[in-house]
Amino acid sequence: MILNYSITILALVVSLLTWMAKLRWSKEFKEAKEAEIKAKTAQLETLNEKVKIYESIVSQQLIEYSKNTIKELEQLVIKTEKSKQDEINKLILELKKNEEDYKNNIDGITKDVRTSLNTMVGFSHLMSSSGIDDIKKNEYSERIMEAAYRIIKLFELYELDEDINNE
Repeated sequence: MILNYSITILALVVSLLTWMAKLRWSKEFKEAKEAEIKAKTAQLETLNEKVKIYESIVSQQLIEYSKNTIKELEQLVIKTEKSKQDEINKLILELKKNEEDYKNNIDGITKDVRTSLNTMVGFSHLMSSSGIDDIKKNEYSERIMEAAYRIIKLFELYELDEDINNE
């Protein structure tokens, strides 16, 4: 019987020791967890500070990059506007030259037509005069026809030139 009491008491003591160990371990566990939480919190605060610093640096870099990009775009716009203005000026000069060439061509055509018509009128007048033999009349007639063909050729060349320019 003493043995039974001893075993019971021993079991109670072991239970009590186990319970005390659990309490102690749970207290130590709790303290360890709290210490770990404090350490993690400190790490988190340090990381948050670093993030703020990085955000500040990145923001400043982005602002600087944006300013540089805006300057580059402004310079590109100015360069493009200048280039377009130069191109417009070049086209205006080319247009004036083409206009002058066209006027000179019209003046040349007018002169050639007038010369041919004067030739035709002059030889026709001579043909209508009395006292001209048939040989001279044939010669004058040929010159009138040559002048008429020159006018026709002139208009054909002008039409051909217009067709080429329209293509």
